[in-house]
Amino acid sequence: MHKNQILQSDPQSDIIESIVDLVAYPLHLPESDAYQRLLTSAREQLALEGCVRFSQFIKKHWQQNLRTETESLAPLALFSREEYTAYGTAPDPSFPEGHP
Repeated sequence: MHKNQILQSDPQSDIIESIVDLVAYPLHLPESDAYQRLLTSAREQLALEGCVRFSQFIKKHWQQNLRTETESLAPLALFSREEYTAYGTAPDPSFPEGHP
């Protein structure tokens, strides 16, 4: 399989293509310059901030649907009064106050 045919050969490709902004985030073109720039930017953000944000990764017309689904699942989420990271570990004190 050729690398930039990943999405085209996946039976879920139409769904992914309809949800993810593949123009801004060309995940299906790993050999492209745009993909390499995205990867470099993500690595820089990760090194600087400890996380990566992909603004508008999800296409606008899907955002409300996903928000509604997420809100409906919220009652099933873990509730805790303790502060911890998305990985279930204690926050890293080397980051400044208010760091995401």
